[in-house]
Amino acid sequence: MTKVFYLILILILLPMALSAQRLFEARTDYSTQIFSTYSAATGDFDNDGNIDILVGNAWDGRLVVFMGRGGSQFELTDSLIVGQDAIDIEVYDFNGDGNLDFVTTKSFGSSVRIWIGNGNGNFSFGGEFATGNSPRSMVLGDFNNDGKMDIATGNTSSQDVSTLLGNGDGTFVSPINTPVILTSFDIQTDYFNEDTILDLVTAHQDSSIISVLIGIGDGTFDAPVEYSVGTRPQSVVTADFNGDGITDIASGDSGDSTITLLFGVGDGTFGGTKTLFTGDRVNYLTKGDLNNDGSSDLIYSSTSPSKVIVYISNGDGTFDRSKSYRVAGEARHLITADINGDNQLDVVVPSATSNSISLLFGKGDGTFAVTVDYPTGNGPSSVAVGDFNEDSFIDIATTNSTSDDISILMGNGLGIFGSATNITGFNGIRSIVTRDLNGDNLLDLAAVVRHTDELLIFLGNGDGTFSDSTNFSTGDSPSDIIAEDLNGDNNLDLAVSNALSDDISIFMGNGDGSFTPTNTHTVGSVPVVLISEDVSGDNIFDLIVANALSNTVSILIGNGDGTFEPAINYNAGQDPRGLTLNYFDGDGFLDIAVANGGVDGYMTILLGNGDGSFIKESTYKSGNAVSSITSGDFDLDGIVDIVVGNGESIWLYTGIDDGSFNSGIPFTAGKG
Repeated sequence: MTKVFYLILILILLPMALSAQRLFEARTDYSTQIFSTYSAATGDFDNDGNIDILVGNAWDGRLVVFMGRGGSQFELTDSLIVGQDAIDIEVYDFNGDGNLDFVTTKSFGSSVRIWIGNGNGNFSFGGEFATGNSPRSMVLGDFNNDGKMDIATGNTSSQDVSTLLGNGDGTFVSPINTPVILTSFDIQTDYFNEDTILDLVTAHQDSSIISVLIGIGDGTFDAPVEYSVGTRPQSVVTADFNGDGITDIASGDSGDSTITLLFGVGDGTFGGTKTLFTGDRVNYLTKGDLNNDGSSDLIYSSTSPSKVIVYISNGDGTFDRSKSYRVAGEARHLITADINGDNQLDVVVPSATSNSISLLFGKGDGTFAVTVDYPTGNGPSSVAVGDFNEDSFIDIATTNSTSDDISILMGNGLGIFGSATNITGFNGIRSIVTRDLNGDNLLDLAAVVRHTDELLIFLGNGDGTFSDSTNFSTGDSPSDIIAEDLNGDNNLDLAVSNALSDDISIFMGNGDGSFTPTNTHTVGSVPVVLISEDVSGDNIFDLIVANALSNTVSILIGNGDGTFEPAINYNAGQDPRGLTLNYFDGDGFLDIAVANGGVDGYMTILLGNGDGSFIKESTYKSGNAVSSITSGDFDLDGIVDIVVGNGESIWLYTGIDDGSFNSGIPFTAGKG
């Protein structure tokens, strides 16, 4: 069974309780309760003198906080909803209050989000600030020398670098965008020409080049200068690798398993190069003085098997391969920090497929003494997942169509769930979502019942139990439900698709858990799947609906007041049963992929024009009766891929970045 299969299985099928195996010496397991862990950052967030760890992911939108308790002990204390596509995290005191804050990228959008620290390990949302399209990575620095921290992002869809100048209060001005030749996959900052003005370097993962941008001093940069490296550079780091006092660059090249060193001349240009042939795919490259000799060593993550490899610097631009260390799951990103307070650098490795982070504790001689893995648990995409009893562990709520009830399963933090507590008495229970619907910071439930044409609201009590339902009438045979702020009043509203009345019902939230039915909107025949996203580029939620009988997708453009323009219908193939939105052709506009559930199953692509309109582009064959679909960069090449499932197998379509895809590869459970 391939790694890709396991990753996809986590995303679209039933969850697996994952437990880590002993890879090294003593090991302790803790649950982070998020899946597809992708990024990590460190800092003392509660001001107790111990380093804490933030761990985020690209898929379920949550970030968890591990509070350091001294030595090598960490305790899971909280989780935050930071956005489904938060691929990169950076930490700094952005508002100058003495407490650490953090910023995340919105990588499937065009912004970064700021979270303000309260000094006790808790955070509050500080705002969202525009960047170029699809910011994949970011770096902090004072790019205009005003003493205030700024942000630079490398943007994959708009092929530029955005500079956001900070005001010193946690807010930022409109971005300054500098074009680069290709997709910016990773970005770093340093002084390349020794003029006290920060410069930038960015890796172009879909090429064999990196770009250097020399800073002017006002937050703008000269036109980029390209340098050749190995194929598919995914990450760059900077340091004086050859001991001449001038900053150099190291590029981690995933395509040909190399690290390319570019030695600085001192005037912002780079002369001689040196190539390290690693023999391993270089997923992510970073640096650190692991043996305390004053020279920067190189550390990178790799897969097949998943491991961390160390190259010890000789101080003259040459390196000796030291040791490799097995870690759990599939290692992508990694960071270095002294996380146990012994004045030696350690390594934090988020894992994508084992839902964990691995901690490697440095001995100070370039080796690591122990690996500690923190495995996670997760729930399937068809259920509502959240912390219902405020114990910082993920719980599951699922609707059961055969027994017509709702099951609540409380998690113990180790990927294991207790016996279900069932809420009974329904007739055709269907879709369910969980959000805080009444503003008390406790998760509530909203579900639809198709045979009685009802919307049910269950307010959470904070102990894993819920109030008796409040019921609202919907259209005929409700099939799906979403919760978003549709009218901009900061209260969550609900939209319900009704399969037999061929319309969408809108319920405006009053902020106290009650709702006011307002209007309905006609769509295609038998709407079965409903999602919300801004597809028209006006920062207002729109609705996207898959209509099974009319073989269409309906687009309803939001007006920002809870009403929507009349539906525009697009042919979407026979029996559309699933939807996923992403950037498939690299133009920065959201596109749609449709799972078609006919006997001869296939996938249909609708490419977006950025104004809420779409063009039917192509179809791709898959297994019979396709029912589910998701998207993401499953092969780590920087291009969005698609997976569809039909109950018997899953099909992977690798993206080409122009809106087209390679033919689907089927995976069947139980077969390699």
